[in-house]
Amino acid sequence: MNLRNVLLFCALPVLSVVCFCCNSRRSSSQPPNIVVIIADDLGWNDVSFHGADEIPTPNIDALAYNGVILNRHYVLPICTPSRTAFLTGQYPIRTGMQGFPLRGAEPRGIPLNNTLLPEYLRKLGYATHLVGKWHVGYHTKNFGPTRRGFDTFFGYYTGYIQYYNHTLYESGQLGYDLHRIVGDNHRVEYRYDYMTDLITDEAENIISSHDTDKPMYLQLAHLAAHSSDAEDVMEVRDWEETNATLGYIKDLNRRKFASVVTTLDRSIGRVVDALKRKDMLKNTIVIFMSDNGAQTEGYLANYGSNYPLRGLKFSLFEGAVRGTACIYSPLIRDSSRVSTQLFHITDWLPTLYSAAGGNLNDLKQLDGINQWPIIKYAKKTDKRRSALVNIREDENSEAAIVGYYKLITGKHVVFYICNYLF
Repeated sequence: MNLRNVLLFCALPVLSVVCFCCNSRRSSSQPPNIVVIIADDLGWNDVSFHGADEIPTPNIDALAYNGVILNRHYVLPICTPSRTAFLTGQYPIRTGMQGFPLRGAEPRGIPLNNTLLPEYLRKLGYATHLVGKWHVGYHTKNFGPTRRGFDTFFGYYTGYIQYYNHTLYESGQLGYDLHRIVGDNHRVEYRYDYMTDLITDEAENIISSHDTDKPMYLQLAHLAAHSSDAEDVMEVRDWEETNATLGYIKDLNRRKFASVVTTLDRSIGRVVDALKRKDMLKNTIVIFMSDNGAQTEGYLANYGSNYPLRGLKFSLFEGAVRGTACIYSPLIRDSSRVSTQLFHITDWLPTLYSAAGGNLNDLKQLDGINQWPIIKYAKKTDKRRSALVNIREDENSEAAIVGYYKLITGKHVVFYICNYLF
């Protein structure tokens, strides 16, 4: 199969996705369903809607092209701080979660006096579900997801696991990390299936069994495209299919990464299709984002690409913190556009709370701002003119953005002339 045929074959799903993305807008008195899909360590150059032509991502692209591409969506350089910022609406320096990602049985987590996004939404009557990665505290039950606003949890507590056997060796400890919790009822799930498929199957089950008299909040935090600690750090789902459809990618490591991403893309298509079958899509907000940029080299490299952005995961440069993101919903009045409005990951909490019909005065002091009017109506605003990228006192490094200017200080700064955006 030549490259042209491969790309034609891979592009076919776009047609079906575009069809179900183009539902007519209907008014609804019920708050919108919210589905947040978080990819792990996905680079700027790893999705087609950024102009990359190496890895076909038709289902992700359909959401982007029929929604709003967030071209200045800033996240934290690493996973625990990013997920903390998303769930709290606060910069991680306020919660002590700005540093190195949580490890093993480390006794640390988002402070219990912080109210998280799913807790706010549950007060508005939402059914709340987390599928996939947690990674913001799990050393006692009170720090677990079902004590922090989620009705159900199926996934893993740590930063990553192996795609098939769901174990992790970290900090001298080997453990199995796949769990199901409903309320306080916990059990370990012993499965030997590809993690992307397990997350997708669970999402489909949640959607198909959802009581549509209530709005739904579904957070899908994928393992993909994080590396694992298996002997082969990028575990593909199907080698025969990988070589048949992605054989034009000559670098073997990059081909394996591409396979992980295309499997993720098909997962997103299945989830959106499940929403359509349940007749929920017409009143749903779907967000796709990466928690940070790709780990392009070094320990546990996943061989993603942040081009043309400078830097990689853990750094304060754009390749780490300018995250891939888009939002799709039939509720958006001015769609199929690219937004250059500065958007920080802390903005999602007030933005989604507002979209859900909540009163912003009910929220505690946040660093995030409500950008729902900007997204829905394409209103221009200067409310978000600056953002703190991060402060790492243990590394003596910090970065901030004001307008189109960015200041980086500390030991990560390297001054040289290059063709990369920073």
